[in-house]
Amino acid sequence: MPGRLLPDFRAVYAFCRWSDDLGDEVGSDSASLELLNWWRASFLASLDSASSPTHPVLVALADTIRRHAIPPALFLDLISAFEQDQQVKEYDSIPQLLDYCKRSANPVGRIVLRLAGTFSEERGRLSDEICTGLQLANFWQDISRDRKIGRIYLPADERARHGVSPSQLDAPIAPDNLRRLVRELVAFTRQFFKRGAPLENDLPFPINRQIALFRRGGERILTAIEEQGCDTLRKRPAVSKTEKIRLMATAVYKPSAAPTRPVSNPGDSLIRSRAWCRKVARTQAGNFFPAFRLLPRDQFEGMCALYAFMRATDDLADEPGSADACLAAWDEALSEALNGNPAHPCHPALADAVKRFGISPAWLRETIVGVRQDLGRVRLADRAELEAYCYKVASAVGLCCLAIWGADTPRNRELAIPAGYAMQLTNILRDIAEDRSRDRIYIPATEIERHGIKIESFPVPGPSFRSLYQDLVEWNRDYFRQAAKLGSRLPPAGGAMFRGILGVYRALLEKMAADPEATLRGRTSLPAWRKGAIIAGAWINGFQGSGG
Repeated sequence: MPGRLLPDFRAVYAFCRWSDDLGDEVGSDSASLELLNWWRASFLASLDSASSPTHPVLVALADTIRRHAIPPALFLDLISAFEQDQQVKEYDSIPQLLDYCKRSANPVGRIVLRLAGTFSEERGRLSDEICTGLQLANFWQDISRDRKIGRIYLPADERARHGVSPSQLDAPIAPDNLRRLVRELVAFTRQFFKRGAPLENDLPFPINRQIALFRRGGERILTAIEEQGCDTLRKRPAVSKTEKIRLMATAVYKPSAAPTRPVSNPGDSLIRSRAWCRKVARTQAGNFFPAFRLLPRDQFEGMCALYAFMRATDDLADEPGSADACLAAWDEALSEALNGNPAHPCHPALADAVKRFGISPAWLRETIVGVRQDLGRVRLADRAELEAYCYKVASAVGLCCLAIWGADTPRNRELAIPAGYAMQLTNILRDIAEDRSRDRIYIPATEIERHGIKIESFPVPGPSFRSLYQDLVEWNRDYFRQAAKLGSRLPPAGGAMFRGILGVYRALLEKMAADPEATLRGRTSLPAWRKGAIIAGAWINGFQGSGG
């Protein structure tokens, strides 16, 4: 977990711990209700800026709530559930039990998402599924414990259907009818985890790994119940320390959709990581993936790993409110991965590529620095700042590619840098309107002002905009001319791939140059057939020229 969030998670946990203890550790229902009522009043008072809370938990929590804009109602729901524990000792039906879970468990998941800056209503809904599953798993795990404090969470209508009497819950060993009931409830509960599983694929690193650990922990509890014959009266099912370590490993090493099994050796994790990176490249790299596919096998795996790393880096930048912290954690995770401690599905394959091809970790870190520069408001003063930005987000990637293609020489590096400029400036010229809607202007302020345009009103269609655009196109054509010299210096496969990608970007630039104002009306693109033809032509010509 990012270090900056630890105090907030501790504050939330302390609140939950105190609330729970006030409900369960007092020994009197009436006294617990009185204390919980005091706790609610103290909590509400702590949110008043005019008041000064004295309870240490509420002092810390009030600060957390303000900084993360967490709805107080989530905490009030938790208190309400603890109060209900003092008043309701049995539940008539599953719907009644789920209503309790809605207040006793689901608020915690929503609080966690808000602390991570990743909350949305859809994510909240998926989180509710996981949290409800966790709460139900605890109920089936703790049948004997709850019975001893006078509570029965097994729904009465389900008990009646199986002929389970309250007295049977006091037995040292669960009778067959109770085991059948528990087995059905375990199967019912697994569906909550299954429905909530897509949340992990929709969240950034590292919160997605934490959610994966929560879900898999709940599923493992259900498995532990089944492994002892669904008899939780004889012994409380628990997860051993060894199993907890295994769960940690599977949460770190494997994508959420993969089946849960132990990580047996580093070679296994590399195989899975490469498979994951291939899937990312195949599904998200568009027409570039076929170009990857024609590289030698080891270079192909390296390109997929590099692409998956860059894709994950870009995705982290899209998380409103939490992107900077996530990218900082991502940078730290990269260092750990290169030291043999991977924390993301792409890490084992990436670390292998770094070692195998001699990729400089500094180039990978440059890309993270560049993506972090995209966060919030962006203004670039002049051409030097533009080139510095393009180096971080594009040229550094090109340098990594040189290493993978076996062409990392000083002269090739000199040519790869303008290639990055060319491709990134093409993206900038394509996305002017979209970037401006996010308060990002990558066109240098000196150029905007030189063409008589006020930066606060940029971009505005008209002669000044077209003149500015054409000047930038000329800059970019010069970058492309410099970059073109690199193609003939690369090995056949890498050179053909480079010329194909460069050709696609050059064709896109010329299409936009023909009608600059079209970029203000929508994103300009090339049809898939034309991109495919350019890449195919580069491969054919490249190998014919090399005699391959």
